[in-house]
Amino acid sequence: MKLRILTLDQIKNEDAYPLKYWSNACGDLHHHGEYDITEANLPEPLKRCYHDLWGEDYGSLCYLVESRDGYGIALINEYDECFADDCGLSMDDLFKSTMTDAFDVSKCELFSEASVYAAEYCGFDDCHELIVVFPAYISRETFQRAADALYNKYAYRAAKSARTTKRGENNEHCEGVAGDC
Repeated sequence: MKLRILTLDQIKNEDAYPLKYWSNACGDLHHHGEYDITEANLPEPLKRCYHDLWGEDYGSLCYLVESRDGYGIALINEYDECFADDCGLSMDDLFKSTMTDAFDVSKCELFSEASVYAAEYCGFDDCHELIVVFPAYISRETFQRAADALYNKYAYRAAKSARTTKRGENNEHCEGVAGDC
């Protein structure tokens, strides 16, 4: 298991950012986000991921990716400003919770072959992201179990446990919120 923290400087520097995307979360295919491609243009390991693993029903966003470790499939959970507000947290505190969730994922045996990233202000509308990248050869069964555990056990857990309003009361709006308004 590899746990890495990604900063805004790394995200802005294309050479320092460790991931190249071959799809968006809707399953549209493209080469590193630069131009659209067809399935025939995907590298063979990503074709398998696209057919056997990719989906929109995991709770987490799903992407085909390439990293320094090779081809794989990523599950991404976004921690946005709306979620921070619902939990009564600043964006800085929300990133601390993102790092806590990433650390917890990195210690779980189910994710032993994955790379885990906590990315600060890198997602849509400058949200934080918990990114888990699995190698392309991961079995469908293991991937589905990991996806279920990521979304239902780990993602957003630290923020929910830290939820308080500025008055110090529990914020019931945070319960059950999964990063979307």
